Amino acid sequence: MIVICMAFEILHYWPFHGRMMDEIPHLYPLWTEALEARYLHTGKNYTRADYDKLFDGFNVSCNIPGTLVAADLIRAYPEAKVVVSTREVDRWLRSMRQSVDSAVSWKSFDWWTPWDPGSARHTWMITPGFNTRDGWGPLCEFPGVPVPDVRFPHVNNTEQLLAG
Repeated sequence: MIVICMAFEILHYWPFHGRMMDEIPHLYPLWTEALEARYLHTGKNYTRADYDKLFDGFNVSCNIPGTLVAADLIRAYPEAKVVVSTREVDRWLRSMRQSVDSAVSWKSFDWWTPWDPGSARHTWMITPGFNTRDGWGPLCEFPGVPVPDVRFPHVNNTEQLLAG
């Protein structure tokens, strides 16, 4: 969710998001290895040291591919706080297909579908939690950071993504 990433950036965090896969292509095989270890049991389970390499330079994981290994990340980083955002699933799925899969070269749905059996409806995304319509309050209260003096970002716009 690009809105959450932008919000974390405004709060002076460094979020890793699936869009980074095009910007940092050397991570693609490493993420594939992590997912194969997690879902196909082809290697050792990833540890904090392994995930530190995948998230080098970042201190927040937003959306894909981190959500595909969320349980592993929670075990690897037990002190981390987890923010779950919500969105109406069919609307989100339609938006993803029209925007992200049209704009990125690694074709997110083709890449993550084999790793997440529930990905057809992305039920892992829809759980009680933070809604971006709630603005800065809940997002800042949870980690205990001050509310910035800027408007909460609202950028999940297909036209903006495809133009960018």
